[in-house]
Amino acid sequence: MSELFLLAVRAQKYELVAKILKAGVVDVNFQDEVTGRAAIHEAALNLDCEMIALLASYQAELDLRDALGFSAFNHVVDAYDEGEVGFFPVIDLLRSLDSDHRTNMKP
Repeated sequence: MSELFLLAVRAQKYELVAKILKAGVVDVNFQDEVTGRAAIHEAALNLDCEMIALLASYQAELDLRDALGFSAFNHVVDAYDEGEVGFFPVIDLLRSLDSDHRTNMKP
């Protein structure tokens, strides 16, 4: 089920991803055994603000590192370096979510 979940994130199947998360049948922070990528990485690679927000609403960890040591933020910065369009809203969202996460952390 976890691999199907990552495929749904990659394919930007928002309703399916929401149903899977709501059912609680996968860990939102599941990481692929080979790449180490979690759903948050896949959404970042797609520059997909809507998916990132959905995953964050289910407590996706924004600072997870994949097998290469990259976080979701690193993948978005790489998209900028490669000339991808649309990375600014994703960076803004990740920064906002990270700030919210840090504000809500217990001391």
